[in-house]
Amino acid sequence: MEFATMSAKLGSEVHIIEYADRALVAYQENYIDSVVAKMTAEGVYFHFKQAVQAVEETTAGLRVTTAQGLELETDYVLDVTGRIPNVENLGPDELGIAYNRSGIVVNEYLQTSVPNIFASGDVIDKNIPCLTSTASFESDYIAAYILGVNQEAIQYPAIPNLVYTFPRIAQVGVSVVEGRENDAYRIVEIPFGQQLKFQAKLEDEAHVTLIVNQNKELVGASLLGNEAGEMINLLTLMINQKVTANDLS
Repeated sequence: MEFATMSAKLGSEVHIIEYADRALVAYQENYIDSVVAKMTAEGVYFHFKQAVQAVEETTAGLRVTTAQGLELETDYVLDVTGRIPNVENLGPDELGIAYNRSGIVVNEYLQTSVPNIFASGDVIDKNIPCLTSTASFESDYIAAYILGVNQEAIQYPAIPNLVYTFPRIAQVGVSVVEGRENDAYRIVEIPFGQQLKFQAKLEDEAHVTLIVNQNKELVGASLLGNEAGEMINLLTLMINQKVTANDLS
């Protein structure tokens, strides 16, 4: 989505072939719908529920064929189907270290199946976002654990993530889907794009969704807007500091 946005802005004809029935399934659906609608209006073509079957060279460039019968002629293909941890060449089998397709298996102390060998970063099997900051946090934790400074299980802070589309999408903490499925949470929606400041920048669609727990603590947030990257950092700080509505008042 990010490269598609940039390429379209630079004047390229862009086609996105997606196996799922919508783009960016991990993010708030109505925000994604807004971004997809805007990208479509700018000339990006979306092909959902399509499984790429082959990419072949032709005299003119490349031909992409899907199992559903879609056929596209293009001069460039960008494969963004995700990353698989490259663990085989690290010799885990020789050391008896357990791993799977998602990476090296670790416990809550980041120990592998060989207790005196630890692992961190994108190479481990985890549900935490694979970011540089996450890998650094894990490595610092391992060092503290080995030195005896911290013997507690790893506790991750709220970790934000951002999609560089136009407008941008950001989220952190408890998701909107989790919030709606659990009565312990309350969802607050703020269409801040209605403020004059954002209307002047043609950002009428700018919006934030907040998830609050029963203690009135902010536990999750989702943002749509070109300033989402800056705003999500402040909301992340509030989540990690367990800021309540009473604190803000």
